[in-house]
Amino acid sequence: MELEETDAKGSMLMLPDSSLKRGWRKQKDGRETTADDTKCGIGVCTPNCIQCCGSMAAFTAVYSFSGLLTTALQVYISSQITALERHFGFSSSVSGFLISCNEIGFVLVTVVMSYFIRRLHIPRLLSLTTLCYGIAGLICVIPFILTRDLIDPSSDSNITSVFQTGPLCHLEVTVAPVSPANSTGKAECSDTKFSYVQDETMKKISIALFALGMLIQGVSKAPRAPGLTTYVDDNVPKTKTAMYMGFIMGTSICAMAIAFGVGGVFSKMFITLQATNITPTHPRWLGAWWLGFLVFGMLSIIFSFPIMCFPRRMRSAEDRAGTQGKTPIKVTGFLGALVRLVSNPIYFPIVMGNCVTLFSIGGMMAFIPKYMETQFTLPAWKSNMIIGGLSIVTNCAGTIIGGIVTSKMKLSPLTCLKVTVGIIFFSLVIQTSMNFLGCENPVISKGEMTRRNTTMYIGTHNSTSFSMTPPNGCNSDCGCTNTIYFPMCGADGVNYFSPCHAGCSDFSINHTYSNCSCVGGSMKTATPGLCTPECPMFYAFAAVTVVGGFIMTMAAMPVLIAVIRSVSEEDKPVAVGLGGFLYTLLGFLPGPILFGWLIDKACLHWNSGCGGKGACALYDIELFRYLVMGIPSVARVLTLLLYTFALCMALRPDSRYRKYEKEQGTKEEKMKMKPI
Repeated sequence: MELEETDAKGSMLMLPDSSLKRGWRKQKDGRETTADDTKCGIGVCTPNCIQCCGSMAAFTAVYSFSGLLTTALQVYISSQITALERHFGFSSSVSGFLISCNEIGFVLVTVVMSYFIRRLHIPRLLSLTTLCYGIAGLICVIPFILTRDLIDPSSDSNITSVFQTGPLCHLEVTVAPVSPANSTGKAECSDTKFSYVQDETMKKISIALFALGMLIQGVSKAPRAPGLTTYVDDNVPKTKTAMYMGFIMGTSICAMAIAFGVGGVFSKMFITLQATNITPTHPRWLGAWWLGFLVFGMLSIIFSFPIMCFPRRMRSAEDRAGTQGKTPIKVTGFLGALVRLVSNPIYFPIVMGNCVTLFSIGGMMAFIPKYMETQFTLPAWKSNMIIGGLSIVTNCAGTIIGGIVTSKMKLSPLTCLKVTVGIIFFSLVIQTSMNFLGCENPVISKGEMTRRNTTMYIGTHNSTSFSMTPPNGCNSDCGCTNTIYFPMCGADGVNYFSPCHAGCSDFSINHTYSNCSCVGGSMKTATPGLCTPECPMFYAFAAVTVVGGFIMTMAAMPVLIAVIRSVSEEDKPVAVGLGGFLYTLLGFLPGPILFGWLIDKACLHWNSGCGGKGACALYDIELFRYLVMGIPSVARVLTLLLYTFALCMALRPDSRYRKYEKEQGTKEEKMKMKPI
């Protein structure tokens, strides 16, 4: 016996009776759906009281909050790079690798997932990914638990050994003076600590746990972009896609502000949450980096459950035209879809341009808190709070306003592409100016009691050796070495390499150094950390960041429309998935790794101890600035060229954009002719 079923376009499909359950409908792509797919709930639990939530507005509200939590968890690690490097002795290369592990997990499954996305229950899939995000966050807390016993601020002796008060003049310090037998600059193996984790095995275990957590996040992220775009675009009128996606993406981008803001709050707390007598400006301060992973992880797990209650498809989509809003992909072969997309003269140049931009953005954003800390001599908490505040103004507002404008003005795909080209040109000018908005390298005194303008600049990249015996001999008997970098700010406003170089012989429990023979003036004192530089560029940097970020994020929705309207409906899910795959493989994945490697090249002095080379203690901040801001400038030029090529292809009379405009014009004419 055979049953007749109607497909999405009204044609009849002959299906065996045994292949269908009662009330089920067979779609062209092989999916079996039922009327229950439009009901809110789980399984047989579909109470009437929650059916009013089966709308795109309700889904957008619930998913936006869930997306905010998971994206904040994903971004949070960037706000704690400095803390992780101090805790475990990571280099920037290792930090970049850990951030890129997120993208490695994403690359592994994203393209295949995008091809089969319409065969799955998208809300439940999104719920599962949110749950996995939460679990990944909790995994990243484990390294702290394993090393918790190494940190005990309740013991004064432990504070002295862990935070290393710095070598004092006329004291028996743990590092021997430089001599022919010790001229390599290696630290003597004693209780000198430059990171909490000295055991190489424990360091490797911690790296593995962080990498695992980030990999799980990446795998969980893979279905989100194609699933979310497909679910929204299939269940609302095409002209409203940008509005809903703009709101969802806007709140997700707001997550960056939340992540850095929360990171700033937790960076002000000592890692064990116990009272301690040092401040966040201390060179050995370590904030409670693990707390963000715990909070965002737990909240992600809790708020993963409401998403699974949304229906497979919205009833409004059924009411409009059967399943018109959910045109299934034709199973014509996965490779065939890839060939069509790669040979698409509009889609592929846009995607490659986005890859170049995301390569620079991914690398820059991974280290932007560290950049601000070193460039403007800010404590970690303040750097994170500033980035969070700037992100709210720029990223959130720009994305949401861009989506509303695109939707309300009903911008055509061709207009969206033109707007994007203009925005890219403007961002190129902004990004280029960022290369000049920074501070000069700090001046570190050798210790001689002279005026500031006679002290030694260490900013030149080759200046990695230091004279330990100043001409006037103010610290000649101190046995100072260049092994331990513990910056001090003297009462005379001069930076010193360490308490020893400042000639300090006394140390108090409140971390004030006194009897500093090399410090000029009547007050012979010094405090840990570099002096606040006389650099007026920070406010200009912040202003340009706000303006540039706001304009750039306004392009998010026009770019999305330009991409999904440059391909056919059957290729749309694969197009979104392929785009996400390439954005990660060529953009987000290599960006942090390369930036981390280059930033290490700007290091002037590495901490070292019994556990080997640790984190970088002192950077050439001018080279740091040219690397972090210069690479994105070059990337914008390449992006502009690729987008200009795509625009030229889109202006041709036979382009897909032109065909889309004709189809939309025909539909509008039919709607006008339709009797009311």
